[in-house]
Amino acid sequence: MRAPVALPLALALAAGGCALRSDVTRVERQLAAQQREMVRADSVRASNLASLARLVQGLLDSLAVQQDALTRLRGDLRVELYNIQQQLVAIQELTGQSQQRLSELRGQLEQRSVQFAAPTDPAPPAGAGAAPATAGTPPPSAPAGAAPPSAAAAPGNAPPGAAAPPAPTGAVGPPVSPEPTADQLMELALQQLRRGSPGTARIAFTEFLRRFPSHARVADAEFFTGEAWAAEQRADSAATAYRRVAERYPSSPRAASSLYKLGVQAVAAGRRDEARTYFNRVVTGYPGSEEAALARDQLRSLAPGR
Repeated sequence: MRAPVALPLALALAAGGCALRSDVTRVERQLAAQQREMVRADSVRASNLASLARLVQGLLDSLAVQQDALTRLRGDLRVELYNIQQQLVAIQELTGQSQQRLSELRGQLEQRSVQFAAPTDPAPPAGAGAAPATAGTPPPSAPAGAAPPSAAAAPGNAPPGAAAPPAPTGAVGPPVSPEPTADQLMELALQQLRRGSPGTARIAFTEFLRRFPSHARVADAEFFTGEAWAAEQRADSAATAYRRVAERYPSSPRAASSLYKLGVQAVAAGRRDEARTYFNRVVTGYPGSEEAALARDQLRSLAPGR
């Protein structure tokens, strides 16, 4: 009776031992697979970290290069600003000298105007400066050998008690420096325009036009007044001066230049029809001028379809 009972028990224990062994083997395999997976994940993570480190290092190197470039640029800008400041100082000095010169010229003109406007004293009547006749003085028909009236009236020769002769009128005052000629004033204005002082140049051109309205270079003064306005980025004022040249002095070479300048301004403003009108006036009115050749090129560039 005991043998049949023990046999199933032994079989059950053997089956349980086999089951436990297979489970352990399965668990071991799972653990090994997880370890391999972790190793691969760690490898991928390490590779990503290395790539990120290289990227950060590249960014740091790029920032260092840009920092050096900014430092050099800052130094270059300091040098440029210093040079600009020096140039501005030089320009201010030149402007001050020019304004001082123009003030002197204006003062001389006002002084000369005052001198011309002052009434001149009438000439004294004959014999007014002679000493009055006294007892013992020879009459006008005195015999030869008598002192002439001029000698009696001279200082130091007048008799005692005689009145001193009056001082001559119209005495010469302090010397006045000569006024600049038209060519000198024009050259002064052009120098200021070339030196980058258009405001001072315009004052000189205005003074030229005021003093020499009939001079042969009035057209030049009007034209360069427009150039001075253009240098100050005052296109409307410059166009007014150019139109004045073209209308008042059509026979001057500056008329062609003024019309061409007006055409260029119209092109810059996008007014193509107006520009063609000005360029056509240059070509038809001044065909032999240098501006005519330039105007023809402009008309070709303004042709329809371009």
